[in-house]
Amino acid sequence: MSAPEPRCHVFGDFRIDGVARQLSRLDGAPVALTARVFDTLLYLVRHPGVSLGKDELLAGIWPGRVVEENNLTQSISTLRKVLGQEADGQRYIITEPGRGYRFVADVRVASLEAIAPPATVAHAADGFAVEPVSMTTGTLRRSRWLALSPRALVVASLVLIALAALAAWVVRPPANTGALVTPITTIAVLPFKPLSTDDRDEVLELGMADTLIAKLSSNRHLVVRSLGSVRKFSGLEQDPLAAGRELVVGAVLEGQVQRRADHVHVTARLLSVPGGAALWAGTFDENFTDVFTVQDAIAEKAATALAQTFDRDEQHAMRAGYTRNSDAYLLYLQGRYRIGKVTPTEIRAGMESFRKAIDLDPTFALAYAALAEGYRRLPMTSDVDPKEAFPLAKAAAKKALEIDDALADAHSVLGWVAFWYDWDCPASEKEFRRAIALNPSVMEAHLGYAHLLSNTGRDKEALAEGLRARELDPLSPLANTISAGFLASAHRMDEAQALLKRVLEIDPDFWVAHMLRGGFALGAKDYPAAISEFRRARDASDGSMQAVSLLAYALAKSGDRAGAQVLLDEALHPAGDRFVPASGIATMYIALDDNEQAIAWLNRAYEQRDVRMAFLRVDHRWDPIRTDPRFVALVDRVAVK
Repeated sequence: MSAPEPRCHVFGDFRIDGVARQLSRLDGAPVALTARVFDTLLYLVRHPGVSLGKDELLAGIWPGRVVEENNLTQSISTLRKVLGQEADGQRYIITEPGRGYRFVADVRVASLEAIAPPATVAHAADGFAVEPVSMTTGTLRRSRWLALSPRALVVASLVLIALAALAAWVVRPPANTGALVTPITTIAVLPFKPLSTDDRDEVLELGMADTLIAKLSSNRHLVVRSLGSVRKFSGLEQDPLAAGRELVVGAVLEGQVQRRADHVHVTARLLSVPGGAALWAGTFDENFTDVFTVQDAIAEKAATALAQTFDRDEQHAMRAGYTRNSDAYLLYLQGRYRIGKVTPTEIRAGMESFRKAIDLDPTFALAYAALAEGYRRLPMTSDVDPKEAFPLAKAAAKKALEIDDALADAHSVLGWVAFWYDWDCPASEKEFRRAIALNPSVMEAHLGYAHLLSNTGRDKEALAEGLRARELDPLSPLANTISAGFLASAHRMDEAQALLKRVLEIDPDFWVAHMLRGGFALGAKDYPAAISEFRRARDASDGSMQAVSLLAYALAKSGDRAGAQVLLDEALHPAGDRFVPASGIATMYIALDDNEQAIAWLNRAYEQRDVRMAFLRVDHRWDPIRTDPRFVALVDRVAVK
């Protein structure tokens, strides 16, 4: 059996660690490389002085993969820019015409301890000890430490090692400290900005953040703010530290991106909050087809700078579900951009982008999961027939899991479908818990699980899970609105009202918040306020039947039965082939004191698999018929209890 490769090599002014996959200068400054370029350098360093043909290099660097020769050429070109030249003018890598390449620098094997540079630690305002770092893939400035004579360098190294050993004995820092003494566990990835305001690509700018959020979320020790929370910080003049303070995180990752034809230029910077110390920075200049390796590199470097590491499973999760087809990836980003606007028109447009992405790459698991999420949202937000949408959501989620069973987003969708459509609480809980175990930062899974817990009478657990969703996404209108509902159920109305007020400050037109506020007004018999809130919800939701039915309910309770009847007649005779959830009709009948029709329409809602049937047990609008044996039997049939 051959001996294992040494972990660390030193050449010229550089050190390369094959296990940590890190290139750095001897003064400790890390150098950013994409995974492809790093693989190329590591192979060359492990074969110094050897004339290597291009075919041999391709097979050695990327065994078992089909890689075009121009990828190797581009990697060599990038390395030459990064490494610069030796003092005598000779390059580290020379081209041998008709043959390939040869690494000509003197390479030495070294241990990590023997070459560890001193840590220059600055104390940030937020209590974290950090090492400010500036890094690009271009040539970095030489450290003054390197200007010492060889003998002085040896003496200085021995002194520094002794000091480091003494410090280790005194303070006993964790073994992986370097940039950080205390790991940062909360981070926000802000929407990237354009390098030129004349050539913006908002889909790519937001998409870079979206992808990095997903990748960093695979680290179980990091809490990563969701895309919903960071979308508002896409302004060109946005202060990243102000955003970090508002998002209540220990660090923010910001960047710039520019795509021109088939080329992409990306810069990224990781800052501590609130102090603003630079924890890491990097610049990448690649073909657009290599944007995926750029994103992998940024995620890994950011995690390292936060004193976090990815274990094997997390590394798999970070790269899982993605495509290597850049056109499919762009379509996926377009879909995510549009579906995030949460209106019926935009959800459908986003879903069409996901379908096109899947056409280009049928193995694109994340696109299937996103398509499943779109189908999952339609019945609740857009009055779509549940029997049409939910089976498609389930099929898309299962297809995603056939490709990658560890995709948390797909498990989350299955949790919602089991809850809202199958009315299978054990299956729903299993899927939500699986999603959370795979990726604790998936806010939708925590929110769905909280809903399930609330509907099955586990109020304290529901409140805690809702709080977890809010912690993950403190600016999410939906998470905060649902949490307000949980607070109200726990008889904490002042807190619930305050939370709703905050939601509407974030998004004045968030119709679900107006719905809940209207419900609170109904409970207090403040009918004018309820009517006002339900009208706003109806208008902001493009006429959601849920908002219309509750508006009719409030009108009837206020004494305006004629107004309620008008809305009922319109619902009974919808324009075109619009699907009308039967629970909405039942709501209007119960408001008009026609309990017989209300029960009849609830039975029809059962046949429709109406989403709102999952809430029969806890929804107070049904209190007038709650003891009716027919209603009790219906609750038992739904079995969400």
